[in-house]
Amino acid sequence: MKKIISLFAAIVVAISLVAVPVNAEGEVTIYLGSSTTTAKDGDVFTVTLNSNEGTKLVGLSGCSVTFDKTRLECINMAFAEDCYGATNIVEDEIRMNPISNSVITNPVVTLTFKVKEGAAAGDAVFGLSTDAIMVDNESSGITYDTLYSGFK
Repeated sequence: MKKIISLFAAIVVAISLVAVPVNAEGEVTIYLGSSTTTAKDGDVFTVTLNSNEGTKLVGLSGCSVTFDKTRLECINMAFAEDCYGATNIVEDEIRMNPISNSVITNPVVTLTFKVKEGAAAGDAVFGLSTDAIMVDNESSGITYDTLYSGFK
């Protein structure tokens, strides 16, 4: 019988939110979301990296998502339209630097995972960190304010 992996608890409880003040009007928050709350052996699902509503996000530097490589395999990664940057998957960490010449729409990054055959039942925990968040400072044209998160 195929084992069930409970993703919901991990996504609600274990995902790190990275928030840094932008100005008096609000904060920039980046967060992860999932296309499902449970999965079984062989299932494919997505995890998205998003920014809060109204954020004028134009880039992330030193961003990484960690995952449980004993249960999951990352099979695809896609940036938002008009977004580009370097990516690298090392063991249980997906490193990326998404950037754009315009404000990035959600999802900023879509990661596709496959549950490995024979994966042990339990929570699949994801982690999120970034070194810097770049936002449009709304001057003429696009320029960048870099905000350092303090998380790593």
